Amino acid sequence: MAKINLLTIHWGNCYGAVLQTYATCKLLENLGHEVTVINLIHSDSFKKFRSIKEYTNLLSHSQFWKFKKNIFLR
Repeated sequence: MAKINLLTIHWGNCYGAVLQTYATCKLLENLGHEVTVINLIHSDSFKKFRSIKEYTNLLSHSQFWKFKKNIFLR
């Protein structure tokens, strides 16, 4: 059994990126490895999230975060 750090980018609203990360983690865990996900967040992305435009899409973001929570915090 190996300890694996999976470096990925799934900060934005991209269901495909989240599902790909989840599938990779599950595959590696099923092979007996211990997986830690490292979510790479670029500082520009974090600043963009705090902009006015992003707050107008709050419902969309909250649904996406709920989806992520359901996938990764089981």
